[in-house]
Order: sequence, then structure tokens, then C-alpha cells
Amino acid sequence: MPDTDRPEKEACGAKHMLCLEKVNVYYGEIHALKDVSLQVAEGSVVALCGDAGSGRSTCLKTIAGAILPQAGAILFRGRDIAGEQTEALGIVKVPEGRRIFANMTVLENLQVSVAGPLPEKYAERIEAVLQVFPSLRRKQRQTAGHLSGEEQQMLIIGRALLTAPALLLLDEPTHGLRPGCAAAILNCIPAIKALGVTILLAEQNLPLALSIADRCYVFAEGKITREGPAAELTAEMAGAGGS
Repeated sequence: MPDTDRPEKEACGAKHMLCLEKVNVYYGEIHALKDVSLQVAEGSVVALCGDAGSGRSTCLKTIAGAILPQAGAILFRGRDIAGEQTEALGIVKVPEGRRIFANMTVLENLQVSVAGPLPEKYAERIEAVLQVFPSLRRKQRQTAGHLSGEEQQMLIIGRALLTAPALLLLDEPTHGLRPGCAAAILNCIPAIKALGVTILLAEQNLPLALSIADRCYVFAEGKITREGPAAELTAEMAGAGGS
């Protein structure tokens, strides 16, 4: 039988790097994602916002292939990748939590990030990471376990960037950080974008996410309840008195 969805899939691949089409995920009897549809344009920063348990992190895990959706499609450059391990495709997820080699230096943490023979341009990649995160450059000889919370998070993101991802999935990178430290993390996102990396970010702090995103999707109880360009949602919030 002909693939009647092929024209739509090809159109999505031409317009967007990533498309989710009516994705549904269950944890047993819990309906965690309900008909979630979203698009991520190449070279953009897209934020998934909402309260804890709203479905943002589940969405990222599903895109990364850790969870198989019960219905719907996940299209990466026009191909359905639902359930695949996606790092080989250039989709790299930075998980919540700070998993570092605490007894190694910052530079050693970066140098061990790629298994096997080092790519020819590995030194250039490390240099690019240190340009994105100047505080890591200043502390590259320091033991990673003595870094501040936000610097440890920068190191985790930096290690992911060494794989030269096409799409970077950031799951709650500011979790547990004070507001000023959280802003320091997200303020580095434009520099990551400038490396040619597309970013999909799960972030609970809506105003902070809107300040760096191009587009935003707001989740509640597993559904997308609001979406649009970040500038429009920011103006909407301002008109409603920030509510």
C-alpha cells in the first residue's frame, strides 16, 4: 500500500528539523503525553515549559528514544525515529542531574568525553566549549568536584557539545540552582546556538525560558496548552500582568 503520510512527512522534514505528530505515551495506566504535536526549526531554540510532572521531561525522553510512544510520530528530518537510539543521528540529550568525574579536573572531564580515537578536531571542540563557558576556561585545571553547581552543569553541557550534536536536548538544566545561577546557565544558550546547534529545552521557569527561546510550548497534565513565538507569549504575559 502507498504511504499516504509521505507528502506530509516530507513537508515536515523540509520545514523543520524535528516534528512530533500526536504523540501519546503511557506509564501503565497513566497517560503521560496526550496528542503532543510540536515543531523545532533548524537553528532555533525551543522551550518546553510547565510545572513539574506536566510532561516536559517525558517528551524529551521520548524524542531521545528512551520511551516508545504508544501512538504518533517523531520525525527527524522527515524520518520517523520513534523508539530509536538517537545519538548516532546527532540528537544528544543532557539529562537532569550533574554526572561528572568529581576527582578529575575540568579539562580531564572534557578529554574523556569521547570514546575511542579522538576526532581530528577534538582540540578545537574543547576550545569552542571553553569559549561558550568562560568560567570553565578559568578553572580548567581545577578538580570538577569543587566547581559550583552551575559550573558543574556547564561542564555536563560542554561534554555533550563535544559530540557535535545537531539537536541538543536539555532536560531541566537549571534544576536546584538559585535564580542568578539559573540565569547564568541559560544565558549561555545563544552562544551554543551560534555553534550551529539546535536546542530543545525543558525548563520550569517560563519567563527565564522565554528570554532566550525563539518559540515556546507550555505543558499541563501531559498536553500542550499554549504555544507560539517567545516574543508573543512574553507580550501576552505582560498584558496579563505576568499571570
